[in-house]
Amino acid sequence: MGVALGISGRKISASDFRIKGESDLCLCSSPINSEGIAWVPLLTEELFIIVPSTHPLAHRSSINITEVASEPFITLKPMYGLRTKTEHIFEVASIRPKIRFEGDEIVTVASLVAANLGVSLVPKIPGMEHLDIKFISVDNPKCTRDIGLAWYANKPLSLAAHRFQNFIIDKFNHE
Repeated sequence: MGVALGISGRKISASDFRIKGESDLCLCSSPINSEGIAWVPLLTEELFIIVPSTHPLAHRSSINITEVASEPFITLKPMYGLRTKTEHIFEVASIRPKIRFEGDEIVTVASLVAANLGVSLVPKIPGMEHLDIKFISVDNPKCTRDIGLAWYANKPLSLAAHRFQNFIIDKFNHE
């Protein structure tokens, strides 16, 4: 028996995870807050404002999130956990972003930023290094997201799934 692992950038609800039942384990960017589902954080990723390299803020190493309040904003579609996190960050800062474009992938969003169509809030991921963009840390509020591992707390895992779960948790606890 193998291990069924779900990896998705989409926002995973408890009902998605529970009803589909296709995965033993799920790597996700936000906890699945539901009875019967366990979640352990693995890492915290910094989120950066990205701007085209020709943008007036491109020379800055850090900014306050309010400095991009009037900028056209590019983000993921509402079904993604990063979109929910971004909305929360803006809400806390009392900002209503001017969303110009929505995408399905972080690299697509970054490509639209590189095309000078707006700014965005994203983690640094592989595939973005060739784009003509600048990553700017956000000082206020501190912008991060947690990546964690979820599983059914009341359902026994197969030996293979249990070993993989332990491997993943140990790997991230030692980094």
